[in-house]
Amino acid sequence: MSKFKDVLDSTKIDEAVIDFVRTFLSVSIAVALGLGIPILSIDGDGYKAVVSAGLASGLQVIMTYLDPSNDRYGLTKK
Repeated sequence: MSKFKDVLDSTKIDEAVIDFVRTFLSVSIAVALGLGIPILSIDGDGYKAVVSAGLASGLQVIMTYLDPSNDRYGLTKK
């Protein structure tokens, strides 16, 4: 367990995961409401659209995390 804690302490991956989840949820809810999909009784096609939109929105967080010129999450050029 200490190796896991060391990784969390030395990197900002936990902040990136939180940003990804926040973005995923907010965009997924916005797409569901925008398409008129009832959130509590979602069917297969609506589920696919909502999850796809959420994953697509989370890509910007991953790109920011992996960009060495952006030091938001601690990854910088060497």
